Amino acid sequence: MIINQHDTNIQIFKAVSSSLISGISGNMFSYGLGLMLLATTGSAISFGLSMVITPVVDLLVLVPIGNLVDHGTHKKLILSGMLGRLLALALLMTVIDRFSGQQKLIPVSIFLVVNAVCVNLYTTAQNSAIHELVNAEQIQRLSSLNNSASSLAAIISPTLGVALYSWLGFDAFLVCELVASLISLIITAAMKFQVSSNTEQIQHQQHFQQLQNFKMGLAYLKQRPLILKLISISVYLNFIFSALNIGLPFIVIKQLHLGNAAIGYLDTFNAIGMLTGSLLLSWRPQQKHLHQQIIGPVIMLTSLLGLLGLVLRQTTSLSQVLTLGGSLLFILGFSLAILNVTSQVRIQTTVPSHLLGRVSATMTTANTAIFPLGTLFFTACFQNFPSGALILALTGGIGLLISLMILPSLRHDLIQDQQKFDH
Repeated sequence: MIINQHDTNIQIFKAVSSSLISGISGNMFSYGLGLMLLATTGSAISFGLSMVITPVVDLLVLVPIGNLVDHGTHKKLILSGMLGRLLALALLMTVIDRFSGQQKLIPVSIFLVVNAVCVNLYTTAQNSAIHELVNAEQIQRLSSLNNSASSLAAIISPTLGVALYSWLGFDAFLVCELVASLISLIITAAMKFQVSSNTEQIQHQQHFQQLQNFKMGLAYLKQRPLILKLISISVYLNFIFSALNIGLPFIVIKQLHLGNAAIGYLDTFNAIGMLTGSLLLSWRPQQKHLHQQIIGPVIMLTSLLGLLGLVLRQTTSLSQVLTLGGSLLFILGFSLAILNVTSQVRIQTTVPSHLLGRVSATMTTANTAIFPLGTLFFTACFQNFPSGALILALTGGIGLLISLMILPSLRHDLIQDQQKFDH
C-alpha cells in the first residue's frame, strides 16, 4: 500500500493542525486546572492530581484497550475516544461551579478518570494507525511534526493561560477546551485511514480472543530487549521527573514567591527546547544516529535535573531563575523530544501492525504507572522539607547514577536491535 506525496502532505497537515489546536487548549486547560486547585487547596499535589489518577486508570484498562485497538477500526476508536472526552468536558463545565473549596476535587477527579480512559483509547489508536496515514519513510516526519505542534502549543499556552486565568477565571478554560476539542474532532473525522484487507482479516479473526491475544503482545516484547529496556528507562525517568512536575511550581510559587508568570516563562523555555528537538528530527533521515538519539538524552535528562536543583538553591531573583533555569529547561526539553520521537518511531517502524496496539498500550501504561508513587512521594518531600531545590538536585544526581549503571546494557541492546531490524 503506497500513499502518494500529495495525499501524504494533506494527511500530515491535518494531523499536525489537530495536534496544535488540541495541544494549545489542552495545555491551557491543564495549567488553569492546576492553578485553580492550588488556589483552592494550597497543596503541592494540585499540579499532580492527574499524574496520580491517570496511571491507575491506564493500568486498569491496559488489556481491553490494547486488544480493542488491534482488533477494531482505528479511525472509529480515535473518534469515539475524542467524543467521550468532549462529553466529559461538557459535563464538568455544567457542574464545576456547584462545588466550592476542597469539594471541587470531586468533579475534577471524576473528570480525570473519564478523561484518562478516553485519552488512552484514542492515543493508543493514533499510535497504531500512523502507518495508515503516511508511508513508512514518512513516519519520523509525521511523528516529529506532531511533537513540534505539541511543543509549539506548550510555548503559546502558558502566556495565554496566565492572561486568561487572571482575566476570566477557570470557566473560560473549560469553554476554550470544549470548542477546541470539537474542532479537533472534526479535523480527525476528515482524515483518510488506509487499511489493508489483510489487516481487517487479522482483526476479524482475533476479535474474541482477549487474554490470549494480549499475551501475544507480551510475548513479542520479550523478543525485543531494546523495547523492554526503553520501558524500564521510562519508568525510572517518569518517577524522577515527578519531582520536576510537582516541585518546580511549588518551589517557584510557594518558596521563592516569584508568581504564576514565572512558571509560565519556565514552561515556555522547556517547550521551545522540545520544539527545536522535534524540528531537528523532522529534517533528519529516519533511523540514523540511533545510539546518540537514545543514549545521549538518557544521560542529559538526569544531569540537567540535578543542575536545575542547584540553580534554584543558589539563585532567588526572578531574572536569575529565568535566565539560568530557563536555559537548563530548554536543553532538557530538547533532549526529551529527541528521546521521545526516536523511541516512538523505532516502535512504529519495527513492530508488526497487528501488534502495535498491544505494544503501545503496554508501553504507555508502563511509562505512566510509576507516576502515582512519584507524585505522592515527592509531594510529601516538598511539603515536609524546607529546601525543595535540594530535593531536585539530589533526585537528579541519583538518576544520573542509575543512567550510568544501565549504559552498557542499553548499548548492547541497541546494537542487537539494529542488527536484526536495520538493513
